[in-house]
Parts: sequence; structure tokens; C-alpha cells
Amino acid sequence: MEEKKEQGNKKELTTSQIILIVGFLCVIAAVLIVGFFIYKSMRPQPQETVATGSLVVDESNLETITQDMQSRVDDSMFETNMNVVWNFPDGESPSDDAYVANAGSNHYAISFEVLLDGTEVIFTSGVIPVGKRIKEIKLDEDLPAGSYEAVCMYHLLREDGTENSSFGVNIYLNINN
Repeated sequence: MEEKKEQGNKKELTTSQIILIVGFLCVIAAVLIVGFFIYKSMRPQPQETVATGSLVVDESNLETITQDMQSRVDDSMFETNMNVVWNFPDGESPSDDAYVANAGSNHYAISFEVLLDGTEVIFTSGVIPVGKRIKEIKLDEDLPAGSYEAVCMYHLLREDGTENSSFGVNIYLNINN
């Protein structure tokens, strides 16, 4: 009789009850996972820092670094005044109208070269101080009559004569005879 009581107190779980329990546990796990991701996304994120060499940029030094970078950019910029069509009476004479000026607003002296085909140097200027200009330009090479596309490559020079920055401008040379 005692065996019957013990067997009567034991309840066996049916398949549907097992599925129900497993389903309930899956729902609880899903709710916990979703809650965790919501918590992570709403939590304030630490400020990002950007490493540039040995310098770390963050909110505390952003303005100082921005000003320093702007100063470097301003220091590398320069303005020139020039015409882009240079007319020469012949290949050996100075131009009638070519000029290059180093604007008074610049910080440094400039120099320039005239290049044919991007490589052949046909004129090299001397140093042009701030506020000065070169008006009489005579090519270093005697070019035959014709029209030529060239590049005027400018160099911004530091006080010690080294190049700070450079850029090129397309120009046109007309050699008459």
C-alpha cells in the first residue's frame, strides 16, 4: 500500500508540459537578452579619442589642437599674382607680358620653375620676397616658335630656404618669330 502512495505522489510530466516549461524559459531568456541590449545602448558611451602620433585629441584639448592645425594650414598657404599666358617675341628674348608676384599678404618668400611636359625645366626663378614681383622673364631654353602648355610650379620657402609647400599652375607660352 505504501508503494501505491509513493507512486501516486509522483507526477510524471507530459510532453506538452515539458514544451510549455522550455518555452517559458526561452521567453525569460529572450527578455533578459533584450533588456541587456537596451541597457547597453542607453548607457552613456565613453568619449572617443583619436590618436595622431603621440598626440591624443579629446574634448579637453580639441580647441587648442584645432587652432594649431589651422595655424599650420594658414602658414602653408600663399597667394601669387600672375598672368597665365606668356608671350615672347622669340625664344631668346624676355616675355612682353609675363609676370609673377609674391603677394604682400604672404608670410614667406617664393620661387618658381616653369616645366614643359611636367619634367623639363625651362625656367628657374630666384627667390621672390614678400610683396615683390618678377616682370622680365626670359626662358632658360631657346624654344622654337609655337604655343606650349607648361606648368608654373611654385615653392613657398621658409626663412632657412627649405620648402614649406608647393603647387602648380597651368600656363601657356607663345613663342613668336
